[in-house]
Amino acid sequence: MLAEGIRLAAASRTANVAWQVADAAELPTLGLPPISVATLGKSFNRMDLRRLLADLDRLILPQGGVVFVSTVSASEPPPWLPVIEDVAASHLGADYRNPQGVSVGRAGALRDQMGASAFGSVYTVLLDQPVQFTLEELIGFQLSLSYTSPAVLGARQDAFTADLRTALAGLDTSGVFRDARQVECMIAVRRVRA
Repeated sequence: MLAEGIRLAAASRTANVAWQVADAAELPTLGLPPISVATLGKSFNRMDLRRLLADLDRLILPQGGVVFVSTVSASEPPPWLPVIEDVAASHLGADYRNPQGVSVGRAGALRDQMGASAFGSVYTVLLDQPVQFTLEELIGFQLSLSYTSPAVLGARQDAFTADLRTALAGLDTSGVFRDARQVECMIAVRRVRA
């Protein structure tokens, strides 16, 4: 993802971006300047939210906030999703999305933690996002996810991608894999003091 960010910044001639790789627990030690907005993806499911929000409280400007971005699939999953889940489970085990017992999909817990933090004024915005992938894009997308990343797959990556390619190619999609999603943005700002 870092390489893709660097590539996109170069392609758009964006030069005012500093790239750092760190764990959320290292946030206070990065020497970052005060910031207006912190944006997090689904990775918040794997973080100590209480600690992260306390660290962000010290880093984010008084008028700033935090945005948690995730996707919400349509009520009817696309026909290719169960195929991917079967292949991933065959390589990584049935509980591959929840390594070490970490819960995913904790929107309610997130809202509760936000309410108890300095960023207790929370609202949600939903945006429609129809997406489509080619076969290779869909495989690349799977490799970008934390639970099916090259780091997680290790020596199993080649077998995983080969099995995934074969299984997905067997679906009648004319080479286009579509999904109707919504992007959920949970926006949290500091409460306005009277």
